[in-house]
Amino acid sequence: MLKLFATKLLSKFREYHCIALFVHVQPDFDAFASAFSLKGWLKDNFPGKVVYLIIPPRVIKPEEQFLFQHEDELPSEEELKKCLGIVVDTPNQERILTDLYKYCKELVVIDHHPKSKPFSDLEFIDPTYPATAQILSEMFIYWESEEGGKYAFKEKIAQYLYAGIITDTNNFLSLSMLPSTYQVLASLVSKGLNRASIHNWVFVKPLIQKLLEIKILENCYITKNGLIFAIVTPKMMNKYKIKNVPAIITMLENISNIECWSVLFYEQSTDKWKCSIRSKDLTINQIAKIYGGGGHSKMAAVTFDKKSNYYKLLATLDEYLANHGFANVSLLEKKKNWRLSLIKRLKKYKSL
Repeated sequence: MLKLFATKLLSKFREYHCIALFVHVQPDFDAFASAFSLKGWLKDNFPGKVVYLIIPPRVIKPEEQFLFQHEDELPSEEELKKCLGIVVDTPNQERILTDLYKYCKELVVIDHHPKSKPFSDLEFIDPTYPATAQILSEMFIYWESEEGGKYAFKEKIAQYLYAGIITDTNNFLSLSMLPSTYQVLASLVSKGLNRASIHNWVFVKPLIQKLLEIKILENCYITKNGLIFAIVTPKMMNKYKIKNVPAIITMLENISNIECWSVLFYEQSTDKWKCSIRSKDLTINQIAKIYGGGGHSKMAAVTFDKKSNYYKLLATLDEYLANHGFANVSLLEKKKNWRLSLIKRLKKYKSL
């Protein structure tokens, strides 16, 4: 299926003079990697094309600019009307960064999230892939091999894609890694990319972040049903100079007798509370959906207007764990949270 899609997409590239690339709101490394690699590949192989990267100013954080640098102005609505729009790593229209995609003549979607309501003219969506960057990698490899080396696949492009895969697979620890993922990584590394710069960003942490990990573990909560969660307050974020907030969720993983883990934090720019949820084996994205969120089967997120709604989600999740073989699995119930206990006692939450 991917080869058929790649053939159709290549035909679209030849057809259009102007191509616009879109990512999701609060783009992560996989989104950036997919968009930047595709832009670079298009500029290398179709130098006469106009390629727009639809990323407004200040979206790319300072710590991300060691790899992703972008200062181009956004195109006008009139310019976009002639463009082929390509949306990467984004499952639905509501999650696309900016509404400018609406002006494109045609839309293409390339993604690895669970399929949502169709909104494009051409799409490749496969949730079995651990990262959208792997989908792009396989297409670039295919185009390079099938066209007799006509379409270049350079080191810089491989660097972007490697960064997207390593971050979306949690440093290759995720069980979402496929046999083909390792084959793709071998192809990327063979391009001569600089793995050290990416690994240093992913693995090497400042002392203050290690102190934050201690603080979070000291103040986390564990239920008797294998759920651990932590709340990162604005005060903590300021004290520990937290920049990569979503990465905090990894601090609670790989703990014995814990099936699910979650982190809640306040995002000042949107004035909303955001939570991440992870699991080892259970499917949890359906719980995120009933609270207005979504994601992968074992990796989901929800945004709340009120902090109190987070405890309702936790109550649903804890009940779900108890009903699916994880009742009383925790060796200890650490720091019982009175808000969660009250919501469970009063049944002020949704059940599956």
